[in-house]
Amino acid sequence: MTTDPLQEFGRLREAMLRRKAEIETELQALQAVLGGKPLPVTGPVAPAAAREKPKRVRNAMSLGDAVFSATKDAPLSKEEILAALTKQGYRFSDSASPMEEVGSVLQMDKRFEHVSGKYGPTLAALFPET
Repeated sequence: MTTDPLQEFGRLREAMLRRKAEIETELQALQAVLGGKPLPVTGPVAPAAAREKPKRVRNAMSLGDAVFSATKDAPLSKEEILAALTKQGYRFSDSASPMEEVGSVLQMDKRFEHVSGKYGPTLAALFPET
């Protein structure tokens, strides 16, 4: 036999409310035995206020594409790449350090290579086969 989920929820809710009342009664009895003043009976707990989500940063291009456009003319160091991206108007998320984000792209994106302390696009990225 299939039961209606709403009826099941209502039944379980009522059972929990009865058990809550029993526990509160037991607590008041214990408090009276221990000699303290009785605990006040409280109503239902209000739900927590919803947190405001931070607005997501939107850029015209991905970070990898922005780094590619910054380094296509000449290889640059990480610091120079970060300065070029800031000059282009690229906005970084507040969750991580911008230098870490740039470093991650330079390490993970196969379009970039590291030569003599500077990063630039690979030849395959500059001249894709058509």
